[in-house]
Amino acid sequence: MKREEPHNLADPTIELAVHTYFPRGIEHDLAEGSDPQKWAKRCRERGGFDPFTKVFTPLLYATADLDVSEALDNITAAVEAGIVDKNRWASQLFADDDELEGFFEGLAGYDECYRVTDRWWQALAAMTGQTDEESFITGSEIADGLRASVGACEERIEFLRAWTAYKAKHPQRPVRTTNTQQCALWDARSVALARVRAEGLSLDISCEFPFQNECYEVKGKVLFKREATAEDIQALAAKNPAAKRGKTKPA
Repeated sequence: MKREEPHNLADPTIELAVHTYFPRGIEHDLAEGSDPQKWAKRCRERGGFDPFTKVFTPLLYATADLDVSEALDNITAAVEAGIVDKNRWASQLFADDDELEGFFEGLAGYDECYRVTDRWWQALAAMTGQTDEESFITGSEIADGLRASVGACEERIEFLRAWTAYKAKHPQRPVRTTNTQQCALWDARSVALARVRAEGLSLDISCEFPFQNECYEVKGKVLFKREATAEDIQALAAKNPAAKRGKTKPA
């Protein structure tokens, strides 16, 4: 925008850019004052997020011939409302696999004419646990990332079920350790992982559990992990002269 009094400038050709950022709105921003019955009817026929009831009806993306932007608006509204399960978003947001795949195909080519806005991107990133933009920028990259997330969700559900069941059977408070004892635990971890590589051991799902003090055991050809007891820690420290002298540091 050109200054109104260019004669007051040393260089009258200078034009300063003036911009105030406003994130792109979504259709649900306009829900206030609209007819709740129309939203309810639309969600029944097409699927989507009802801003009045806060209920999401799985999208009929291909069946109802939705636009990518319409699907993204509904998904974004649901994520921002805090109702999307990161482990089950595919079945929660789409009526079946065909509807989901139709959305993936539409999204993959969306940025040939348009762009995925910041607000949409933030919602999809939050839904899939994406922490940065690398390989999650173009429509095709985002579609691929969403596909990968579907498989990861199944693995995450299995992990959470196993971890919950384990904690219920093995309620145990972690033991406070000294630096010397931590060194012994880390050395024992290195030995266990070396056996995995050397002997071709399989890893039990417990190896993924977030124990504070890890203790490893081999049963057959499988490596298991559990929370170390005070006795475990004392025994490991006693067998580890280097750690006992404080010469070994955790990697």
